[in-house]
Amino acid sequence: MRPSALVLFMVFGCRGGVSAQETEIAQLNARVRVLEERLAEVEAKLAAVEVRSHGVQGGAPRSASETTPPVTPKPSVAAPGGNAAVDQEIRNRDVLSNNPAAAPRIDNIPLYSSSEGSIQLDGRTRLQLGGYAKLDLIHDFQPAGFPTAFIPSTIPVGALAPYRNTNLNINESRFSLDVRRDTDLGELRFFYENDFFGGEGVQPVYHLYHLYGQLQNFLIGYTYSNFLDVDADPDTLDFQGPNGNTDATQAQVRYTQPLGGGNSLAVSAEEALTDIPTVSSNVSATSSVPDFAVKYRFDAERGHLQVSSLFRDLRAYSPTLGEAHVFGWGLTLAGAHSMGSRDSALFQVNYGQGIGRYLIDLNGQESDAALNSQGKLQALPAFGGLVAYQHYWSPRWRSTATYGYARVQNLSTQPPEAFHSSQYLAANLIWKIRGAISLGGEFLYGTHVQKNRADAEAKRLQFSIQYDLFPPLR
Repeated sequence: MRPSALVLFMVFGCRGGVSAQETEIAQLNARVRVLEERLAEVEAKLAAVEVRSHGVQGGAPRSASETTPPVTPKPSVAAPGGNAAVDQEIRNRDVLSNNPAAAPRIDNIPLYSSSEGSIQLDGRTRLQLGGYAKLDLIHDFQPAGFPTAFIPSTIPVGALAPYRNTNLNINESRFSLDVRRDTDLGELRFFYENDFFGGEGVQPVYHLYHLYGQLQNFLIGYTYSNFLDVDADPDTLDFQGPNGNTDATQAQVRYTQPLGGGNSLAVSAEEALTDIPTVSSNVSATSSVPDFAVKYRFDAERGHLQVSSLFRDLRAYSPTLGEAHVFGWGLTLAGAHSMGSRDSALFQVNYGQGIGRYLIDLNGQESDAALNSQGKLQALPAFGGLVAYQHYWSPRWRSTATYGYARVQNLSTQPPEAFHSSQYLAANLIWKIRGAISLGGEFLYGTHVQKNRADAEAKRLQFSIQYDLFPPLR
């Protein structure tokens, strides 16, 4: 072969070999890219599974990539054994107060699931911080009695000078600690909460609201009476709420038995306090037997129904008459039901003899019992009730209209200015600006009637802004 031909062969042969190698390298690079894309898809799926698993365990979800959206865990509706512990109507309804979340629940099931504010103290103990800062601007068009809560029974009756009152207060602001620990006997819940309604005026005074422990369904401590149904409380800017509502927070021991299918039965022995006239009748209230409450409750997907009963031994001592006691009892029928997509209708009816201190407007009005014309202690019949409707104008705007009525049947021996009846009306508009910020306005109207039928009315306008420390996830 001539040299020139050899040179041409070597050049073109080498070029052909290089082209073949480049083609193989390009194919390998393409395969590597395909494998990398498939690996990325697998990692994204694993990250989504990890987020869901953390949501179920109550931990903070972690996102593996910016393209993977966070998954919001949904709270369980049913307790172990198939018992519906909390109906969905309560979870869906917005309320400014922390009352529903603070209330004891069957098997300690949390009302809301939220990883925000949750601290894992050790492998068995979790701490949930809570609370809110609330500022109320209150203006009274007539003398309305209690300055920071609308209590119709305190509306003054009689001739008064022209009166205008405007105040700012933060008394409803709250702070709470919810500690949960796994034990060999089940979950132990320790709950603490305080507000600043311990005084009679505008200045904030520390007030213990809750301090209780519940192991499984056995509770000891200081919390809402078993006679109450806080899940039927309307959403009001006013701290006190409707006059015919039940209200009592006291020391107690309670056991709740789930019955399955959303049914449960709870019994309790609670602190006994008798609210009777002392100065005018020269008697003193005493107690030797705790109050006993029995509660039946049914929870369903769109609402709940509760029937509670109360049994009391009302006692008093007089230097001239000695010790006297009389039996007191009460019944409550209360509930709430979803209307449409998110609206709710709420009601409560209370009746009994000697249950004055358990009704908001009668508490402190010496309405449990009184001495009759024979000098014997007699329990006073009392009635209280409320109806309310909450409507959502949009996901961030809502309103609640509430009406309440309270009445006691007076004895002839009671003074003319003794409380007889009252009415309560509230209508509001609340704007949930963000998850943690709410702003609202409310109009309040009330009447107060005494035993001698002298009466008075009051109108109040209240504006509130509230910052929630860790708002619940819905």
